[in-house]
Amino acid sequence: MKSLILILFSFVFTILSYCQSFVGDWEGTLKANQRSIDIVFHIKSDSKGSYSAFLDVPVQRAFNVAASDVVVEGDSIVIIIKAVSLRFVGMLRDNKNMIGNWKQAGMTIQVPMKRIGDGTNQKTFKRPQTPQPPFPYKTEEVEFDNKDKSIHFGATLTIPSTGGRMNEAGKTVYPVVVLITGSGKQDRDETMFEHKPFAIIADYLTKKGIAVLRMDDREMGKSTGDFMSSTTFDFVKDIEAGIDYLKGRHEVDIRNIGLLGHSEGGLIAPILASKRDDIKFIVLMAAPGLKFTEIMEQQNVNVLVSQGISQKIIEDMKPMLRDLVNTIITAPDTSIARINGIKIFNAWQENQSRTVVKNTTGVTDEASMNNYIKKMVFNLNVPWYATIMKIDPSIYLGALKCSVLAINGEKDIQVDAKTNLAAIEKYLKQSSSNDIEVKSFKGLNHLFQHCKKCTFDEYSDIEETIAPEVLELLGNWISERVKQ
Repeated sequence: MKSLILILFSFVFTILSYCQSFVGDWEGTLKANQRSIDIVFHIKSDSKGSYSAFLDVPVQRAFNVAASDVVVEGDSIVIIIKAVSLRFVGMLRDNKNMIGNWKQAGMTIQVPMKRIGDGTNQKTFKRPQTPQPPFPYKTEEVEFDNKDKSIHFGATLTIPSTGGRMNEAGKTVYPVVVLITGSGKQDRDETMFEHKPFAIIADYLTKKGIAVLRMDDREMGKSTGDFMSSTTFDFVKDIEAGIDYLKGRHEVDIRNIGLLGHSEGGLIAPILASKRDDIKFIVLMAAPGLKFTEIMEQQNVNVLVSQGISQKIIEDMKPMLRDLVNTIITAPDTSIARINGIKIFNAWQENQSRTVVKNTTGVTDEASMNNYIKKMVFNLNVPWYATIMKIDPSIYLGALKCSVLAINGEKDIQVDAKTNLAAIEKYLKQSSSNDIEVKSFKGLNHLFQHCKKCTFDEYSDIEETIAPEVLELLGNWISERVKQ
């Protein structure tokens, strides 16, 4: 599950390019909620005059976030980045200056941009694990619809070239795994900081004789739908559409269908598997075992610890954060939520120093406090948040009948390994499943990378995308469950 910080700063960009004048590296400072955030757009043009754009937010260690649409009309440019729900509209003042409007999370912020390069100053990353063609298996780009044809999905299906079994019709069929992404809009590879963990997992499993389907989330890649109005239960239906598609493929062994979910995907998997009889196994990677309200509280604690905040300060903050969240999600409307939220926050900060308040919440005055509460109310009332806050994973984990592997990295600061794996194991033991394995990996973070600082900032700095020992366990465990 991505951090609250990462979710709040998801972006969608639309850029309008003005001939060659827009091509270049553009830098600006986004000022909001008493914070200044530097941003950089890298705008390019090909020989046909088509434009592309990439966003950097260095303070968040976000680089090369690709725009899904770039439109140029005269001296204006629109950049849309669906992955982060952000729209930027810019107007050239001259060849070195542009004024833009940044639209995100219900806010519009004006931001001046200055040209600082020729468009070639993008940060480069080494990602040695990302699979490169030619592949020793069949890779097929596929598209399909859900049952009522309201959403169209884009996906990649990889099919082994060896292994499998002969079915009753005399055709070779292969076990298959559907990969399920974590929270926030994700492409089929679950790309983050140019890491492509799902591409790597698919490559590894397919080489071991297991077919893999990985899907674009709603509004990503070739998938349609309205992501912002969707909830976890909607995403469950999306994965069901993927299963229905697979059951129509002659290469798929319908007796051996499994699910692998990362983060929120590790919640979607048991919800789906608990109501179907055709799921042979599920793999839960950094999945929630606790309610999301508890996870968010622990997540904030872990983040503050990683930033060097003392345990005493954190313990003083936890009750305030818990009351604030519960008050907002149970309020009859957003106005009352804001009023009651401000009361709770003021009561807490009266007993804290200004330094403590600033370091833990970023609040420095009444205006920034109002913005802090307003943003929290806004986010907690987005359909996805409002729904997931009320989901109890124990209900679905306890109703499982299939084989289950649950893993996490002990250095995960987003979904705490110790508390969540303990909860998952507890509820699985109450289920009808008689094949359960729970494992914590030493030294690994939320993305299952070997980490040193084990902070959000380090995700992009680490060359490794996923630890080899994790891939080995996934491959061996799944292979054992699909033996004929």
